[in-house]
Amino acid sequence: MTKPSWQDFGTHDESAYPELWDGVIGAWAPCLGPTGSRLHDHSRRNNWGTLNNMVLATDWILSDGQYALEFDGVDNGDYVEALPLNLIGPFTISFWIKLGDINQTFKYIFSRVAANDNDYSIIYGYVSQSLEFYSGRFSGTNPRTNSAITIPDTKWHHIAYSYRPGEWSGYRDGVRVFSNAVTFTLTMSAGAEFYFATFRPLASRLLGALDDIKFRSRGLNANQIAAEYQLGRGGMYQRRRHPSRRYRPEPPTFQAAWARGSNVLLGFQQP
Repeated sequence: MTKPSWQDFGTHDESAYPELWDGVIGAWAPCLGPTGSRLHDHSRRNNWGTLNNMVLATDWILSDGQYALEFDGVDNGDYVEALPLNLIGPFTISFWIKLGDINQTFKYIFSRVAANDNDYSIIYGYVSQSLEFYSGRFSGTNPRTNSAITIPDTKWHHIAYSYRPGEWSGYRDGVRVFSNAVTFTLTMSAGAEFYFATFRPLASRLLGALDDIKFRSRGLNANQIAAEYQLGRGGMYQRRRHPSRRYRPEPPTFQAAWARGSNVLLGFQQP
């Protein structure tokens, strides 16, 4: 099986969109192709995710012409585990999601968990048919307040949560859904675990598919998030083109005066 790695695709150094790579601390893109039981981290930090309880032949799915990872929503079912990411100060979490059922409740998309509570998580179904950002360990304003982003159907949607001190915003498909003038700090616990599509390997599993997940240590603005959405799933991995300079021959009917013979006036045809 082909195992792509970050060398095969655009990164900050060679991407056609280097400004969107600034601050990336985790980047997982199933759309770039199946990688077996490991989900490659394209951020160059080598934080590869481990697929657990997943059937490789069926959980790497083709959806809208691109690969994605599909989760079955069954307790004690499938999930991905990676090393926990620290979100201290400004941050952005962006991803593509396709729900298997808009009426499922209390399902985790991402979670950094320690001592049975969340340093941070994104959960679907606390509020009906909506995502929310949740933290059980923070100082300042509760980031969950007014953080709901509705997902009204089972189509693919681009979601982003962006925090810059004094501005906490959420986006769906490149459009800002909420903007709260707040300041908070998340607490990163020692010994935490980090999961996709579950709270812990016990319960609250997502029924749906995920793709093109990025965590950043900076807060993107509205224009940057709209640009990422417009690129589509995996669009940020496009390499910068370096067209070579090509010699363009002159038309065959033209002959420079110095090449046509001697003692002729420039611009006149030689008899």
